[in-house]
Amino acid sequence: MPFAILALGPTSAVDNLEATRAQLDRTLAKLPWLESVAAEMFVGKYDPAKLHLADRLVAKFPASPLHGLGAHNDRDWAAIGAWADGLPRALSLRR
Repeated sequence: MPFAILALGPTSAVDNLEATRAQLDRTLAKLPWLESVAAEMFVGKYDPAKLHLADRLVAKFPASPLHGLGAHNDRDWAAIGAWADGLPRALSLRR
């Protein structure tokens, strides 16, 4: 059954999306039986108020990349929508 992967990677547009995408590609390469017809990574959002307790504790450490980071939403809905619009063709649902 064909499937697609939408991954939300970095929480900020200033983070290195290419490095995060490379991490996704390396992980997928370890699973050769898992072959997607479309895989894309987009920048996500961050809301410290919605973190679980363990994540809130980690964010308190000065060395954490989340330390002092305020809530923000850097998702590019136009890019996500354009990718999603191509899925029916990629999944062979529409010609």
